[in-house]
Amino acid sequence: MDSSLAYAKTAVFAGITMLGMLLSAQQAVAANTPAEDERAGKVTIGLVSNQQEVMPGNAVLYTIEVRNHDRRTQDDVQVSFQFDPEVLQIVDKLPRNGTMVNDRTVLWTIDAVYANQTWSTSLLIRMRPEVNFGAVTDVTARVSGPQIQVQNSTISSTATIGAAVFPPTGGRFDLLFLCLSALGGLLLLLLQTRKPATVAA
Repeated sequence: MDSSLAYAKTAVFAGITMLGMLLSAQQAVAANTPAEDERAGKVTIGLVSNQQEVMPGNAVLYTIEVRNHDRRTQDDVQVSFQFDPEVLQIVDKLPRNGTMVNDRTVLWTIDAVYANQTWSTSLLIRMRPEVNFGAVTDVTARVSGPQIQVQNSTISSTATIGAAVFPPTGGRFDLLFLCLSALGGLLLLLLQTRKPATVAA
């Protein structure tokens, strides 16, 4: 009888201990699991150019990439590209149904960026011929949407482009450098106008 009672007490104690361990484990998992709002809206944007210096009058190609790291689709996403119109100008027709909303901002409205998918586009920008050598300007791409991070938040990426400076090596080399740079810019412009930018869906 005593042994049966002792066994029952041991079993009850073991059951209570196991239940406590299970509850503690569940609390630990809950504490380390982000809330649904914290998991939502994990989007990044990148802005890169094919060169960091360009001769005045020549063009540079910018690529904007928006990545949805979330498990859910991001709806009603807006992507913008801002530049200084006194330094830079749009060269060609805007890709992917982009629109100019003012003299310094290009805007894209995207119905949806699906889970773990990337939206990207490229556009050709010319540095105005009258820009002084050595001048530097920033361009900025932004992405926003109702589900991105916090309600109506904006994420941005900025790149810097500069007008190339002649190396102090003499007039003949400067002239050669200018001719080669102009030829490179012309080839880039011809390639861009003949072949539409290929971008991810």
